[in-house]
Amino acid sequence: QLCTYLKTQIKTAIPQATFVTPHAAEFSGGVVIINLPGKEAREITEKLYSSFGVATAAAGGIRLSPHIYNNLKDIDYAVKALGTLSR
Repeated sequence: QLCTYLKTQIKTAIPQATFVTPHAAEFSGGVVIINLPGKEAREITEKLYSSFGVATAAAGGIRLSPHIYNNLKDIDYAVKALGTLSR
């Protein structure tokens, strides 16, 4: 549920984002990997952590892994941070 919500929020808030992870839940697990055109994944992951406290990894793109200790508010915050850095 969290990953599906995350993918939907990214598609809505950052339409220029490209997904490495399939949007269909049955074809993806607990990981969401995206790319932002014109942005380096490593640079974005570093800024997400240093400026917003959002831990991600640069693994095939920008890798986000929501887990049971996250809630929808956390995901909204991460998407807002990604949106800020995508500009």
